[in-house]
Amino acid sequence: MSLQPLHGWVCEAIGVAHSTGIIHGDLTPNNILITTDGRAIITDFGLSTCLQPVTQSQDIDSAVRSVGGTLGYAAPEQVSPAFGSIGPWTDIYAIGAIAYFCLSGIAPHTKADVAESLSSTIAEEDETTPGNVTITAPSETLANLVKLALRKAVTERPNDIPTLMAALSELD
Repeated sequence: MSLQPLHGWVCEAIGVAHSTGIIHGDLTPNNILITTDGRAIITDFGLSTCLQPVTQSQDIDSAVRSVGGTLGYAAPEQVSPAFGSIGPWTDIYAIGAIAYFCLSGIAPHTKADVAESLSSTIAEEDETTPGNVTITAPSETLANLVKLALRKAVTERPNDIPTLMAALSELD
């Protein structure tokens, strides 16, 4: 999978989902189909979360919390509520993880076993390069953008798709 579909189709489709209150929650390379004419189709909304307006008797986590996702692509907040709530930034993390996979050939936080992968995902450090894997990006700006999307703290990632798209458009 190349990075080109991420620039438009994937981000655009996820942006539309977000505008209707849907967080995909399980974006992976396997859930993005590329048509013969180069369009990307997002599949598998089985773990999606519908953001609901928060009532006074409900806290934000109970309104949007969803557990799940594929290890390597799941954001830390999907594994532990200590990292914050589920929101558009959760899918942005997955988009960063997919870009990381496209550039390195391996998903972030991929370890020998599931427990190690989970531990790496929720470790406090923002180190995303497992073992001796190197991100081979066409530009340092792209590598930095991938690292930004993969920040553990939700407040340090782009908070919505338009912000991510603006950063991606500066790469062209």
